[in-house]
Amino acid sequence: MHTMQQDWEPVILRSSTKTTTKLGQTRPALSVAAQTARKAEDVSVTKPLTLTGKSRAEMAQVRVSKGWTQKQLDMQGQFPANSCNAWEAGKLCPTGPQLQKIHRLLGIKMERE
Repeated sequence: MHTMQQDWEPVILRSSTKTTTKLGQTRPALSVAAQTARKAEDVSVTKPLTLTGKSRAEMAQVRVSKGWTQKQLDMQGQFPANSCNAWEAGKLCPTGPQLQKIHRLLGIKMERE
């Protein structure tokens, strides 16, 4: 029986404690906490898109007039589970293709805020 032996030496990679700036100057590397804080400063907070209150109410009204539950609308449009619930509650906004499907199924034009 032939035994297998590795033909390489283990190598340990360590990150540098210094980084180089664009101008070629070296400075100490930022800690993870400092990097996270810097990223948090760069992120602008925006309100997520939702349907207008009028669109949400109209969607619910037409859906009920067709005799569909939210779950049935999700199934008819092949939307992820509970999508209709989230849209009517104003938690999420349908994507462009989803808006087209809703328009085709319910016959209404939806507006985003």
